[in-house]
Amino acid sequence: MIFLFFVLFLTFNLPAQSNEANIWYFGNGNGLDFNQDTPKKLTNGLFSGGTISTICDANSGNLLFYTDGMSVINHIHKVVKNGNGLLGHATNVIVPYPQKKGFYYIFSVSIDDTKKSEYEKLDTTKLVKISENYWSKMVAKYDTVNQKTARLYYHLVDMNKNNGLGEVILKNQLMYKSVRADLTVARHANGKDFWLITHEFMNNHFRVYLINEKGLQDNFLMSKIGVKLYTDDMARLEHKHIKISANFNHLYLVESRFANVIQVFKFDNKTGKIGDFITLKEKDLHYLEGLEFSPDGSKLYLNFIYYNEEKWQIKQYDLNLKENEILKNGKNILFKSNQKNFNRDEMFNGDMQLAKDGKIYITKGGVNSIGVIENPNEILDKAKLNFTAYSYPQSTRNYLANITHLLPPFYDSIKIGESFQRQILFDTQKSDIKTWHTPILQDIILFLNQNKNTKITIIGHTDNEGNKENNQKLSFQRAKSVADYIISQKIDKNRIKIEGLGDTKPIVENDNEENKTKNRRVEFLIE
Repeated sequence: MIFLFFVLFLTFNLPAQSNEANIWYFGNGNGLDFNQDTPKKLTNGLFSGGTISTICDANSGNLLFYTDGMSVINHIHKVVKNGNGLLGHATNVIVPYPQKKGFYYIFSVSIDDTKKSEYEKLDTTKLVKISENYWSKMVAKYDTVNQKTARLYYHLVDMNKNNGLGEVILKNQLMYKSVRADLTVARHANGKDFWLITHEFMNNHFRVYLINEKGLQDNFLMSKIGVKLYTDDMARLEHKHIKISANFNHLYLVESRFANVIQVFKFDNKTGKIGDFITLKEKDLHYLEGLEFSPDGSKLYLNFIYYNEEKWQIKQYDLNLKENEILKNGKNILFKSNQKNFNRDEMFNGDMQLAKDGKIYITKGGVNSIGVIENPNEILDKAKLNFTAYSYPQSTRNYLANITHLLPPFYDSIKIGESFQRQILFDTQKSDIKTWHTPILQDIILFLNQNKNTKITIIGHTDNEGNKENNQKLSFQRAKSVADYIISQKIDKNRIKIEGLGDTKPIVENDNEENKTKNRRVEFLIE
């Protein structure tokens, strides 16, 4: 989790990088400025088409530069020195060089045009209609054509040069020759470093690269997990079908638009390891256009398009539920277009991205506006989908920047003497921690390691199910489960105190299952 450091009044506030994702650009020069409470619409960008990544000054939120993976443009909208000719027209992401002020990595994926032309000769339209036997033959043909379709590169930008106007000092450095066009970045549990996560082509191999104060590390971590990924069709290679949650403990990956397989993995941002996963299967899925997690990591939103029927859906998965309950479809549709009375303004055939205001923004392809999910932590209709939050003079196109790793944390900061929470919730009458919740404790563990004289109290709570005596015991057991995990991370048990308050301190009324889930929790107090 993001490291929260010590300042005056014994408060552990947001790190300096909380403003680095304050300005966005997307299709046809459109953009948003998050340097005020209500985001301001921008129309002064230079790029159109694919993914545009941006980076702002950590303290002020002022734009430093942006890129479409092929050129690097500074804050006065001029190409920086040596800023043309980058290989990366599929997708890209910007990562600050840890502890080296003014230096930034750009990671990008470039599609091999020769292989692309061969690919486009294939009749991909039959893949969703033909028999399983023929599908296997087509996959073999794809293997032959597409082994080297996408290549992963890195580039290095020095914004200290040329009076702050910047220069690309290293570019087109090949990292690997056969990847999908999927990149995401997670912040390391130490609060300083980063993990670059990508996926090899035609297999089930994740590659996870560490970026620390010594730069990009050559020795990557390999996680062989999940189903074998064959291919997305070439037209969709620019879509980001891999994404990290804002608390960096969930990793999402879609297998293919043809296989209809969606996987959500556990990611450990302390070790870079990708672990346990659940698989969601969507019947008759044609294209997945956008995806995003809610700020607290409890909800997953998927933006589907069924082109054969001209039908659009945005679905919400509640990841706090048990796996078999997550997989139930039909009750989790946030939006479904009306096929007979099709309204193009209600078409969401683009990317989804969480912003620092806690809202999820959605592009609309050929439409001149973007939509917003106002309250993405909430269940279904309470999430509140705004179809036309911002209108623009030109199309917003399909893609938004990959900036989750630059966002501030969406949880309570650590404050000496004041209780705070983390998104650790429990099943009814259960006290075991869900495996996906343990990375949420990493910032607390980091704080305790760096502040050896502090002690922590862990306070367990329940909903109002059951009798008072049993609830008190259950709440104590929940606090103990969390304490046991913290102790397993080499924190002295003598620094930890455990309390159970049963159902005496609900944060919301226990009047429905959603609210009861919120009350089955733990709180923390550091002194």
